[in-house]
Amino acid sequence: MKKTVAVFICLFFIAFLSSCAERKPKPAQESASASTTSVQQEEKQYTTYYDFEDIPVPKEMKLITDKSFLVEYANLKGGIMHFEGRVEPLSLFNFFYVGLQKNGWNLVGYFKYGPYILLMDKPDKECVVRIENSGWNTKLEIWITPKGVSSSQ
Repeated sequence: MKKTVAVFICLFFIAFLSSCAERKPKPAQESASASTTSVQQEEKQYTTYYDFEDIPVPKEMKLITDKSFLVEYANLKGGIMHFEGRVEPLSLFNFFYVGLQKNGWNLVGYFKYGPYILLMDKPDKECVVRIENSGWNTKLEIWITPKGVSSSQ
């Protein structure tokens, strides 16, 4: 593993240095907007959105529809989505830690190592992300519930 990482880093630096030698520097404004666009394109390439437009999921994680369910009533939407995939749990935790906040979620708290659990909220809903290593696969659960639902009795 360490040998593979070292080879990858060496190849990256060789490619980087050879590209620097051929390029002319761009004005700072053009360079910044180009890098922002390339980051957004890269994010779209590796992520997808299922039933919630503000919850990105890595494409390596596959939705398990037999275990998942979605409830939508009037303007309220919630449910539990189950996924499995071959992704390192810590990497997946970092993906959601950053990705959900980019999508307007506020970090409430988290548990790290063992099972990873992220607690996020927005003014109108809450989200719990649970990540657990399961042998060859990593299991992911995303729980979404509307906030402030009260029953009148």
